[in-house]
Amino acid sequence: MLVVSEILPGGPAEVAGLQPGDVLLRVDGELCSFFPQLEAALDDAVGKSVDLEVCRGGRVLRPSVRVDDLHALTPSRLVEVPS
Repeated sequence: MLVVSEILPGGPAEVAGLQPGDVLLRVDGELCSFFPQLEAALDDAVGKSVDLEVCRGGRVLRPSVRVDDLHALTPSRLVEVPS
């Protein structure tokens, strides 16, 4: 079982309405209970949206979440500041 543990403020998950504690049931209609399944689905959907099915407090919700490219978001250079 995969459970949302954190949401980045202003990120696609927050915009879609996901909350910590949401239990992931399906990704694009396919059952998803292991991280490798989720990882593959997200890798295939970079730049698009995925339709999720999550359970929150006994209710089933179906948000659509945009999948950003992690490599585009990660800095390619770091700055070292002397102390």
